[in-house]
Amino acid sequence: MWDDSRGVLRTKEDPAYNGTGQAITCLYNNSFAKYTPGLANFERGCAAWDAANEYHIYTEAGGTGTLRRLSLDDAGLDVHTGDVAQQFTLQKITATAATPGAGLAGLHVRAGTNAGTCKVTVNAGTSATEITIVDNVGSGC
Repeated sequence: MWDDSRGVLRTKEDPAYNGTGQAITCLYNNSFAKYTPGLANFERGCAAWDAANEYHIYTEAGGTGTLRRLSLDDAGLDVHTGDVAQQFTLQKITATAATPGAGLAGLHVRAGTNAGTCKVTVNAGTSATEITIVDNVGSGC
């Protein structure tokens, strides 16, 4: 499903995604380029289920496109897992922290000072400098 315009919403079956003919819905960036099926240059936001029955919302870019930030906007953001035994998780990263921007903060999980541990850092505003909140947590990190 698609329309011949910028900012097109496309749903496409993609058996390569999880081997079961997964339908992936993507909204193309109307500020980048007009949608053309099969075009190598694109910017899009997508949503799909994976083989582990987890729902993903993410951005993609190809060719000369730029991978864009994903922002969930509202009066606030509540994360509900449906089970109080669950948790909100962050993946450990190695990339240099970006500056979040005025009025924003970035929360990061990094390798801890001691081997196999993690640390949690934060940076805010226009500063890329990270401050350690807690270090040497857990094992197998």
